[in-house]
Amino acid sequence: MRIPYVDLRRANAPYQAALLEAAGKVLTDYHYVLTPPVKAFEDAFAAQHQISECVGVANGFDALKIAMKALGIKRGDKVLVPAFGFVATALAVQAVGGIPIFIDVEAHSANMDIESYSRNWEGVVGIIPVHQFGFPANMDAIMKAAETHNCWVIEDTAQAHFATYKGKTVGTIGNVGCFSFYPTKTLGAFGDAGALITNHSEIANYARAYSNYGSTARFEHTQEGENSRLDAIQAALLSVKLDFAAADFEARNQLASFYNSNLKGCKGITLPPSAADCTHAYHLYVIQTENRSSLIKTLEEAGIGSQIHYPTPVHLQGVFKSLDYKKGDFPIAERLSNTVLSLPFFIGLTEAEQSEVVTVIKNWTEKG
Repeated sequence: MRIPYVDLRRANAPYQAALLEAAGKVLTDYHYVLTPPVKAFEDAFAAQHQISECVGVANGFDALKIAMKALGIKRGDKVLVPAFGFVATALAVQAVGGIPIFIDVEAHSANMDIESYSRNWEGVVGIIPVHQFGFPANMDAIMKAAETHNCWVIEDTAQAHFATYKGKTVGTIGNVGCFSFYPTKTLGAFGDAGALITNHSEIANYARAYSNYGSTARFEHTQEGENSRLDAIQAALLSVKLDFAAADFEARNQLASFYNSNLKGCKGITLPPSAADCTHAYHLYVIQTENRSSLIKTLEEAGIGSQIHYPTPVHLQGVFKSLDYKKGDFPIAERLSNTVLSLPFFIGLTEAEQSEVVTVIKNWTEKG
């Protein structure tokens, strides 16, 4: 049995007819840029988060950059980011002239461990926690640190659409929540797309203008800006999928529950984190094992796909060489990069396929 790591064709099959209809309407109505489909998606996404403002942008990376610009970041300002995860978070800080200051992460969740940061807070203006793999970061501790040190908080929610932390939807706890709708995300577009949400109208107004060449009215450009607009066709397609978001969230949790129940107790395997007061979005299903290369080989031989998220901790990426971080600076992040493994996980994955994955892993663990 050949089992792919991800199959977007299967994942999107339930919406196929509605997606084609929505795309066709954009084409026939000639609504392409900053038109009703974009506003409709922004309003619906904000409503689902019970928040006042949503601004669609070209991608999740731009959402982070624009949020920082709206919050007044200046060249040389320092921003705390996790040392483990995708490079985009720290790269966005660098792109707007800031300096990413890395923090180690929690071993169980791979999320920023703000309580481990004991260095100088001078020059630190913001904190960007990432809700890694869909599990909420420790927002109580992060918000407390932000209040103590007068920092803003941008939640990088690219992997955690609709996850909750103590009854609050992630992305609504900090000053701004930033989202990517890259096709493999839990709410995925059919190309690049992103958004930011906030309850601060001044932030939203700045972001809307900035993403449209700094324009507040046609041919009037009152602030700095660039072109980072959410395409109407992507907005229309996202609106279709947004209608299914609750059902999809439940489906992903059911897939995760199957793995959790059937892999529980496997020697040498650490399962994803859980907490009574949080809901996991399960963007990915990530296990940890010390003998990862052996397990990958075993899965490959059985025709089962897997991926590593992420093989190099962010502080050791070459793009940040000038910051003088070195191996050993963040031991948990470095250990995770050597032990994490993402298993096949997507809507449409069958129980028979999951059972095969479980069987192969169990046999591998029993052989030691």
